[in-house]
Amino acid sequence: MRFVRSLILACALFACTIAALAQATTTSVSIFMPNRTFGLGEQHVYVIDRSQTINVRYRNQEGDVVTKSIKRDDSHSVALTVEGYAVDGAAILAIAADSPPSAKQAGPSPAVGADGSVQANGSLGQLGVTSMILRNLPRAPLLDGTKWNGGGVLGLPFGVLNLRVVNSAAAWAQDPTVLQVISAGTIDAKGSVAIGGLGKTDFHGGGTCNGASFIDQQNALVMGSTFNVASRGNLSRAGDNVGTYTLTGSYTLKLARYIAGRTPPPSGAPSNAPGFMNGAPLDSDVIRQGAGNPIASPAPTDNIFSGASPFSTSTPLPEQSLAPVPVPVSSGAPLASPPAPPPTPFPTITPR
Repeated sequence: MRFVRSLILACALFACTIAALAQATTTSVSIFMPNRTFGLGEQHVYVIDRSQTINVRYRNQEGDVVTKSIKRDDSHSVALTVEGYAVDGAAILAIAADSPPSAKQAGPSPAVGADGSVQANGSLGQLGVTSMILRNLPRAPLLDGTKWNGGGVLGLPFGVLNLRVVNSAAAWAQDPTVLQVISAGTIDAKGSVAIGGLGKTDFHGGGTCNGASFIDQQNALVMGSTFNVASRGNLSRAGDNVGTYTLTGSYTLKLARYIAGRTPPPSGAPSNAPGFMNGAPLDSDVIRQGAGNPIASPAPTDNIFSGASPFSTSTPLPEQSLAPVPVPVSSGAPLASPPAPPPTPFPTITPR
């Protein structure tokens, strides 16, 4: 009996440990502006270009100094559709990616928080560069000359970088509805790279970063962002330093497609259904002059469903033209197809 109790306790502790580890690995990224309104069926397609070069220097078994340069580039895309709303009115996103492995990591449909953050499980974590701009936004409206601190995780082919930046907003002369944000700061680099003749090696160090981003103030969206990073530090294997490295990298994100979506239903509680003989305006008598009969006046129409019929198929809105911001992406980048919007519109008032 004592053995069984010990076994049950050990299993419970193991389950708690696994749960704690799972919660520790869950992070969020700030993809949208705070308190943004989302339309039903709203769609976004983001294109991502990444490039990273690492130069390593180490001594081989013969004691000779060896230098090597390794470069890796990739392009992919992430798409999302607003498929519904949570009980508190938060938008729920359906996620798709350009490659099957990324799509399998998308996980369940996440909800957008009031601060614009989304759980960064799977493909959405690839949009983390927006956190550099949108995290810790000042409460006052963004205007020319506004400054604030930001930060987040930037994923590159060889590893992740933790960025801490100072952002400065400036009016963009080409379009008054677009705000330009200049970022500069420092990074902590960490990752691993396979080096011929040395094997898989970890790198860690520090460096600097700078970036430029563009915010569509009318639609409250980041239209494009590009960051350049540089770092240097140590190479290690099995905990022992074996050499040094220098690193350069770039990350570009661009909103390639945007469809606004339908206006969401109100979040207020529905009113009681109307009665048959009360609350109706009086009709004037069309035969003779005089007051109408209050008993004979018609009751109001049943307005439980106002707007489009809940049984009709919703028509997608047309794609919106975006300002041509100077954030170039490769023409051959794959484009993910966003999930289809809901087949029917939501009723504006839900019966009880």
